[in-house]
Amino acid sequence: MVLRSSRAWHRLVRATRESTPTLVLFVGACLSVPYFLAKAVQNSTNNPVQDGELEKKLRAGAGLDSQMLARAQKQRLQVLFDELQSPGQGEDRYKAALE
Repeated sequence: MVLRSSRAWHRLVRATRESTPTLVLFVGACLSVPYFLAKAVQNSTNNPVQDGELEKKLRAGAGLDSQMLARAQKQRLQVLFDELQSPGQGEDRYKAALE
């Protein structure tokens, strides 16, 4: 491998072996640099304002089936949230479903 024969690689390995702060700095750089580069690319390609406009446009052009499905999912979620708030009411329904 090319890195094994380079002087810079040997210096980096020696420095991280001898010094814990250098190792922490190197690991931090290896983790943070790609993260911030990915964040910058993501933010430049996906503008939050445009995403909101796109979502409104897609919802406006949605067919009746998808609107009905979305409404049914909201109702199901509401039932689950209601059962979480008052746990005693949903037990009968689950017992009936198991039988």
